[in-house]
Amino acid sequence: MNAEMMGIVPLFRDRAEAGRLLARQLRDYAGDRHVIVLALPRGGAGWT
Repeated sequence: MNAEMMGIVPLFRDRAEAGRLLARQLRDYAGDRHVIVLALPRGGAGWT
C-alpha cells in the first residue's frame, strides 16, 4: 500500500530533501557535545 492509498500527504519530495531540511534545522547544534538527536521511524517503535 502506498502513501496515496493510505491518505498520507508527503511533506518532502524525497528522503534527500527531508535530510537537507533536517540538517538545516539542526546546524546550530553542531559541535555541542551535550546534544543527542534521536529518531523514530514512521509507525513508531515496535514492542516485543
